[in-house]
Amino acid sequence: ILPFTAYLLRTSKRNWQRILFLFSIIIQTIAIAFTKSWGAVLGIGLLVVLIIISRKNFQRRIVIVFGLIFLVFAFIGIVGRLQKDKGFVAESRERIFHKVFAAAMHKPILGWGWANADYAFESVVWPIPMRFDVYVDKAHSTILEVFATTGIIGLVFYSAILFRILKLLIHNLKSKNKINYLWHETILIAFILYLFHAQTNVISINEEIFFWIIMGI
Repeated sequence: ILPFTAYLLRTSKRNWQRILFLFSIIIQTIAIAFTKSWGAVLGIGLLVVLIIISRKNFQRRIVIVFGLIFLVFAFIGIVGRLQKDKGFVAESRERIFHKVFAAAMHKPILGWGWANADYAFESVVWPIPMRFDVYVDKAHSTILEVFATTGIIGLVFYSAILFRILKLLIHNLKSKNKINYLWHETILIAFILYLFHAQTNVISINEEIFFWIIMGI
């Protein structure tokens, strides 16, 4: 929702509207911060960066931004490994990713079946057997979940859809009309934020609606 609120703020012509939308952005940002979700908080930073760099060479700079984000996550992961062991966490992202990916490799062609990430998770024992394990029905990453549930065939189609949408949205930035440009830019940024957040958290139906709306547009 933040990119669309930012769009309304940037296109408003009356001061009272700008104040209203600015207040809305502040409230939304505070709400996101209170979720204590690192993926959501980093998403706010990504939103700000994308708006700043969108004026020129958007395509090239976006690649650089994603490269830096990858390096940041890699650094966090390495530091986490070097830190003192804090004990076993059954529902940790590391364990979920490892188990679901390992299960996907057992059925790499067609996967475990649509919406069967829970069966995939339960099929692998890692790192130790557990008599009463946590219930996980989502892979916490849409790309990993598509691979686990529909196999490499489903992943190829899903990836093609994502790249096609991204290509069309970037192409639409060629509009010379300022309002049209800001709208296309907003749609593109919302799509990028969705892709980013969808690889770090479980996506709710409310958030997935934005993906299908953007795809329809």
